[in-house]
Amino acid sequence: MELLKSETCAVGFVEDRLELRYNRTIQTEDFREGLLAALKFAKDYKIKLWLFDLRNIGRLSEENETWLQVQLFPQIMMHLGTGNHIALLVNEHSYNDMLHE
Repeated sequence: MELLKSETCAVGFVEDRLELRYNRTIQTEDFREGLLAALKFAKDYKIKLWLFDLRNIGRLSEENETWLQVQLFPQIMMHLGTGNHIALLVNEHSYNDMLHE
């Protein structure tokens, strides 16, 4: 079931999980719009499995990375409780960056 589709992002519910796919480098507003749409659906239907496909956007800006950690992830915990599973798919360059942080 497709929940949101824009030029840069698609949010869908597939089997038992939310999937967010970004198809190119994005602006901060587009990045957050998809995530907030997914959060609303997850809250309404108590979805605890998430897949973020970030391979096509390259590196996250420091601002977006901070927003995930300070805003989104705490909201997921606050509204959905424990037992949430979030998978991040990143490109090889971003993965190597994470290994060296």
